[in-house]
Amino acid sequence: MQSEERKNFFMQTLKAVIISYITVLVLVLIFALIANKAFLGERVMKIVNQILKMLAIFFGCIFGLKGDKGYIKGGVVGLIFAIITYITFALIGSPIKFSAKLIFDLLILTAWGLVSGSLAVNLRKKE
Repeated sequence: MQSEERKNFFMQTLKAVIISYITVLVLVLIFALIANKAFLGERVMKIVNQILKMLAIFFGCIFGLKGDKGYIKGGVVGLIFAIITYITFALIGSPIKFSAKLIFDLLILTAWGLVSGSLAVNLRKKE
């Protein structure tokens, strides 16, 4: 039975990460189209980018997670998502380097994943 639980954990986490990743790509594309038409400062761009990543994790957890231990699943989703998006956007825009920004993103997005995963499984229990 434990093997089935691990497989279920892995599949739910993978599904949530994929949903989160697709969501952030779509949101960033839409935001890029808007930002192209309006001059936005670098600070605004960074804040909006962080919000978009948090929204993507939330959607991924809501639509990808169920059952119990949502906070653990969500934390894993947040961590994996942070690593994948950092690599993706670093390959697109700048060289990959270990920095304080990476640590900040890992901590914030993992924490947000914990919250989102907990909310996701508890909202589903009420359905």
